[in-house]
Amino acid sequence: MEKWILGFIIVILMLGCSIKSGWTQSGAELGISSKELIERLTRIEENQKNLQRQIDDNQKNLQRQIDDNQKNLQRQIDGLQRQIDELKNIMMWGFGMMWTGMLALMGFILWDRRTALLPTIHALKELALQQKKVELALQQYATKEIRFAQAMQVAGLL
Repeated sequence: MEKWILGFIIVILMLGCSIKSGWTQSGAELGISSKELIERLTRIEENQKNLQRQIDDNQKNLQRQIDDNQKNLQRQIDGLQRQIDELKNIMMWGFGMMWTGMLALMGFILWDRRTALLPTIHALKELALQQKKVELALQQYATKEIRFAQAMQVAGLL
């Protein structure tokens, strides 16, 4: 393991010595004058400012697009909310009409039953009145006939 690390360090040192370093060369050795360096730096700064302006413009455009999309989304949400409110309103009317119809039907059924049973109730009252009259007549007859009175006592009518 140690031999491997030592070999790696030696290879790195050899590579470092064989490569000429550009850091030690001056601008004069490269053949660039200070005026050219200043011009190049000025162009770089201008390009940097242009890039910054483009970035700012892109950010503004992006923010405007985001705002427009949010407004469009909000309009769509508002439209959906109106539709939901309209559907709720229609459903409430529908349920109200259904309940009203059911209550009206129940009222009609009760009224119809009462009117249908009214003649039967009158007939029962007449029959009950006739029964009392017949019982009264039989009781009076039983006072005159003893055998009939005994028959009525056996039947439980006296």
